[in-house]
Amino acid sequence: MFSVPVKMPQLKTHAAKFVVVYSCLSLMFTRSLGFHGHFTRLSHVLPSLQTRIGSSLGAKFAELEQTQRTRQLSEVIASKKRGVVPFPRREPSLSKTRLSINDMLGMPIGSLNERGLTSLCNSIRHVEEESSSQSLIILQRILFEIDHWENVRADRRQNAAILKPIHVFAVLTAISRDVRSRKKLGERKSFLGVGLDDRIEQLRSVVFLLKRLVDEKESAYCDKRCFNEDVVSFATMITADASRWEKSATDASIYFFRLMQNTMSNEEWDPRLIGAVLNSLATWGRAEEAQSLLDEVMGLTVAKTNYSGDTQQNTSKIRLDPSQAGSCYDAVVRAWSKRAKVIAQRQTHPILLDESTIALSKGKHILLDHMPTLGLSITNRTCAAALHGYASLGLGEEAEMLLTEIEMLFQPLRFLELSQSHFPSNLDVTCYNNVLASYCQSCKGDDIFKAENLFKAMVDQQPTSIASVIPSITTINIIPPRADFISYSTLLNGYCRSGMVDKAEKLLDSMRSASSLDPLAPMPTLACYLSVIRALEKSHHVDAPERMLALIEAMEQMRDNDQGIQHNRKRKHPFPNRAIYISALRCMSKNGRGTEAELLLTKLRNTYPWSRGWTDIQAYTLVMRSWGWSHQVNREEAAIRVEVLFHDLQYHVKEGHLKPLDVNIYNIVLNCYAKAGLADKAEALLTEMTETLPNAVSYSLVIKALSNSKDQSAVSRAWSVLYSLGYRKGNSSVSSESRLSPVFDESIEPFNSMLKLLAKRGLALEAEMLLDSMDELVLEGMLKIGPDVSSYEAVLEALGRCRDSDSAQRAEVLVTRLEVLSELGGCLQPSLLVYNNLLNCYGNAGMAGKAERLFDRLIDSDVPVKPDDVTLGSTIKAIVNSGKGQENALARVEKLVELLSGSDGKDNIIISAHRLRLYAKFGMGSDAERLLRQMKNAGLIHYTIVLNAWARSEDQHASEKAEALFREMEQESEFNLDIAAYHGLLLNYSLRGQVEKAERLVEAILHKSSIAVNRQTFTMLVNAYTNAKDTTAPERAEELLDKMRELHASGNKEAEPDDVAYSSIIRCIRSGNVQNITEYEKIELMSRLQIEKWPIN
Repeated sequence: MFSVPVKMPQLKTHAAKFVVVYSCLSLMFTRSLGFHGHFTRLSHVLPSLQTRIGSSLGAKFAELEQTQRTRQLSEVIASKKRGVVPFPRREPSLSKTRLSINDMLGMPIGSLNERGLTSLCNSIRHVEEESSSQSLIILQRILFEIDHWENVRADRRQNAAILKPIHVFAVLTAISRDVRSRKKLGERKSFLGVGLDDRIEQLRSVVFLLKRLVDEKESAYCDKRCFNEDVVSFATMITADASRWEKSATDASIYFFRLMQNTMSNEEWDPRLIGAVLNSLATWGRAEEAQSLLDEVMGLTVAKTNYSGDTQQNTSKIRLDPSQAGSCYDAVVRAWSKRAKVIAQRQTHPILLDESTIALSKGKHILLDHMPTLGLSITNRTCAAALHGYASLGLGEEAEMLLTEIEMLFQPLRFLELSQSHFPSNLDVTCYNNVLASYCQSCKGDDIFKAENLFKAMVDQQPTSIASVIPSITTINIIPPRADFISYSTLLNGYCRSGMVDKAEKLLDSMRSASSLDPLAPMPTLACYLSVIRALEKSHHVDAPERMLALIEAMEQMRDNDQGIQHNRKRKHPFPNRAIYISALRCMSKNGRGTEAELLLTKLRNTYPWSRGWTDIQAYTLVMRSWGWSHQVNREEAAIRVEVLFHDLQYHVKEGHLKPLDVNIYNIVLNCYAKAGLADKAEALLTEMTETLPNAVSYSLVIKALSNSKDQSAVSRAWSVLYSLGYRKGNSSVSSESRLSPVFDESIEPFNSMLKLLAKRGLALEAEMLLDSMDELVLEGMLKIGPDVSSYEAVLEALGRCRDSDSAQRAEVLVTRLEVLSELGGCLQPSLLVYNNLLNCYGNAGMAGKAERLFDRLIDSDVPVKPDDVTLGSTIKAIVNSGKGQENALARVEKLVELLSGSDGKDNIIISAHRLRLYAKFGMGSDAERLLRQMKNAGLIHYTIVLNAWARSEDQHASEKAEALFREMEQESEFNLDIAAYHGLLLNYSLRGQVEKAERLVEAILHKSSIAVNRQTFTMLVNAYTNAKDTTAPERAEELLDKMRELHASGNKEAEPDDVAYSSIIRCIRSGNVQNITEYEKIELMSRLQIEKWPIN
């Protein structure tokens, strides 16, 4: 069909445009066969041109239209006279408007005419990049349409075919191009868009339809050359290459291969085709099918029962030339290696491990027995494929044995002919790298050292001895190939995997130094640095943060040095990327190094500004966590640093650089507030969480902040938090509007935090009531999860702090309840902390018998927990607080210490503290100090207890010894003396009536800004006045009372006098005689001291 493309040039005048259009119309008018189609197209174009050119063109167009109608009418009349019905050139459905490609694809099958089909064919003649998916869909629609015509049309087209080879091969070429581009880039995604398996199925459908239309139906609409062996070969190669991403592509490649067997006219297989199919099978470890396919095309069957190399002839019409089958055997050996890896990954079971070994032995049999028997050339690639299977399973010794057999296989007679003792290896460095990887992946402890020896031989070019198979030669020394970058990185990863961070750093330093001096030496890449940094992150080295920062600084320094070198632009040292910074930040977060984390964050932000990296919110989160766990500053300073970072994040969210912050970011800030006890800030932040809804952790952290605060109303404010979640106030019912059911139903975190707050305040009764109400809420369906072990632990801790007379009995009831729930099959199991808290209650009550029986029960393994030093310490505490005599108590404590296996009572700080308290109770100062000297890690509390022991000692020189010990405490740099230490020395003066020394010590305490006196300080000084029996003691005691009230008025709440202080002052005034005091004297003293009630019971 004749066609003239109408392209309007950039003409200057309307007259010139008119001449061009008029010429086109005149030319098409003279060619009546092609005029009609172009007339239809121009009918849509000319209305717009008419407004631009003028009314003269419209008149000319009307004249041409009238001439065309007259010519069409004359043609119809002439055809009827001849008895011929002209074939319609167009369908009425397409005569009005020109449809787009997408419109035609959306039409039902059978609704297109030849013109529409031709348009579809023309649209796939030239396929642009990344458009193969659409072209494949168009080709499939063309074939469906032609197949429909063949089924319903009686007339057959006699002129040229519509679908031609150029259309089919254009689509296949585009698909192949996209596949190879994806393969080159290494992208693990669909090369044809979304749904790779669907596109593979479409390709199978296209080839099937082509075969049916060309071979079976012999369609006149399809050129016979549209389906031949080249088309099938093309499809086979495409699906084989695509199989690296999609498993179904492997089945498609096998399908096309079988289809090609029926269409091939040659007598030999193309090795590239067979190799592609075998590579497809090897990718997914389908070794049996790969072996069978290779046997089929080679005409041979490999013996599977032994390694004798016996083969059986197999008749096959088309053969593969053995001289060109090297790559095919590489694929089969690689398939067996992959098969072994697939089996091993399923389950770590000895039987499956044996199956993996069998799979590797089959690949080894092909390499060592089958290929030499057939005279096939063995390449380094084949050997590397076999060794790679051993590397993936970490079979180092087996890999080295196979390497030795391969070395002997290449040229065994060479060792007999030459008299020299050292021979260079016939294998390349890839094979040796696989052996290195085998040792590095092994789980055996000494395999990493074998890898180290092999690597050293490769670096230093030292010969390695292997066992010889030649009778006259015992061992053969082979010089391995020189180590390359893969060798260094493999050993480096092996060190990191084995936790040998020091050796990994040393190897990395050697690579960095060598690359700076020798331009050909292996240079460490980002992956090398990242492996070492991640190994440091996982290690437990105390200096891991400093070493990590040194590595990053070294990378920056090396890169700065590269900028001044002009001749070495292609070899530049790597610069820290985001993965390295994030790994380093994780290490800082783990070790609580907030300062270093902020330094890394600054470097990261300078490298990746917000305009390019909004995901740096992860870095901010890690820095905030680093401050949360930091011990470099106090809790409040850490919270302030986190608060600054949080406000910075909020600013970036407001500017649109970041997505809205999730609840985890808020919880990090709340956690810092909770640790610092900043309850006001925690509650304010919880109120600000409007767009981001708080979860159960958020509410529990606010309660934790209240618990760690010193606010007297912390308990009532914490109850308000629980009320906001829907917890009932008193006995009132809970309305559905007054609670947040998602938080209230899914977690008991807020309840446990509340229980811990009550435990810290010693409010045992409220804690017990809350625990009981949690069970009631579960029965009512308001809580999905009932109390856990942590809930019981908190209530028991509260009972241990409350000092109620019946707290031990109530604790027993709770523990018994928990044990019964455990025996009934519940998920609750009593923990060691539960029993330790119960023992603490026994210790406070002095119930030594019950405490010892529970301790013996824990020792005898009646319960699934084992006692620790806290358990023993609490038992000793019970003995100390009991009424047992000195000899009996000491004997029982020594027996308990011997019973606890694995614990050194002389050096354990908890057990030693309770033993020292026992010595202090009986005034055994010498024994207490002797035990103190035996301790290796004695702390301030142990020295303080010894001071108390000297205070109660009957030794005449007890005060001097206590003073000497106190001077030793002052000289100790690790000790920061607190008020309890000063009270220990003051007690020595108080009990002995040494007033002058006591007053000097109190005066020293008052002048220390870091220590605040309390009511106990003044009480002991008053007792010193009483014990000294000084005549001026009453007046001096009243002066101390005024001093206490003055300090309390100035803000020292701990200096407020209590009943104990008033009792001591009254005894001092009465010279210790308070038994025979009259009521009148009581009233007089109460008025004198300005107290409202009598303090002495």
